[in-house]
Amino acid sequence: YGEKFLYSFEIEKGLEHAKIPRMMLQPLVENAVYHGLEKRTEPGGMLWIKGRREGQSLVFSIIDNGGRLEGERLAKLQETLADRELLEQERRARKRIGLVNIQSRLKLMYGEEGGLTVEGKDGKVTVTVRLPIEETGIL
Repeated sequence: YGEKFLYSFEIEKGLEHAKIPRMMLQPLVENAVYHGLEKRTEPGGMLWIKGRREGQSLVFSIIDNGGRLEGERLAKLQETLADRELLEQERRARKRIGLVNIQSRLKLMYGEEGGLTVEGKDGKVTVTVRLPIEETGIL
């Protein structure tokens, strides 16, 4: 993408070699680029990939300033990700495949202790993945 956007990794010390389930973050980064940054017309595009420990969880955030996700679209997406039945309906309909597959995998693997959330605020979209450290044996 040349100079279309910049990126930044902010990984908390000690997490550089943490093992996480395969294909958990890559589709989220891909979504940020494809649905946000690639379509951005003005300069100043930015992608942040952050990792930190939060209590007994490992938390990764993928943040981009490539577009807006707010209002009804954001509310519907949040509702779908929070409801197993809606999640399954989306999976069968093959909608939002990346987010739906990741959320389904996280819920199967970790129950309510793991999962992803999506927020849209101030022109940024943040997708956050939470993994329980104790159950995964990550560290």
